[in-house]
Amino acid sequence: MTVFEQLPDEELGLKLLSTLRQSAAAKSLPAASARTLFAKFPAAVQPDAATFIASLDADTAKQAVRIDALLADLKAHPGDIRRGQAIFNSSKTACVACHKIGYLGGNIGPDLTRISEARGERDLLEAIVYPSASFVRSYEPVIVATKSGDEHSGVLRKDAPDELVIATGANAEVHIARADVAGCGRGRCP
Repeated sequence: MTVFEQLPDEELGLKLLSTLRQSAAAKSLPAASARTLFAKFPAAVQPDAATFIASLDADTAKQAVRIDALLADLKAHPGDIRRGQAIFNSSKTACVACHKIGYLGGNIGPDLTRISEARGERDLLEAIVYPSASFVRSYEPVIVATKSGDEHSGVLRKDAPDELVIATGANAEVHIARADVAGCGRGRCP
């Protein structure tokens, strides 16, 4: 979204809003980020932007209600560390493919070994139930399109003058020559 901040004109703002309304992925856009982005656009864009942001706020409110209910349930029925570990390591959830606890796991997402020291109970639950609601800085997903028509999605590992390196899987990286980059989307654009 940050690429749109560089050219906040009326036509672009209205086209962006139209595209976002049609995108299923737009629901994962934090309302605060959209609010900051569209604040830079001209007054003619503001009414449509406000409507769009209100829809994001409504989704956020529904998520907050669900998190509150789950927190209350957790107080009544405490978790089981062994079941949690089994879920984390299961192929169905695939958490371990991206995240590491101790010496086991992937390196695409943040290391969760000491996560309870940095995050509260509510934040942790939200991250589990709505994993795409927010991303830790430097772990935001990006999609890079190449001039040959390929698209690579993952986490940016290296942003150098000559190349981009994107982690695309637990042990997979893609090296893309800067000259071959046609464009990018979602998250920050290197």
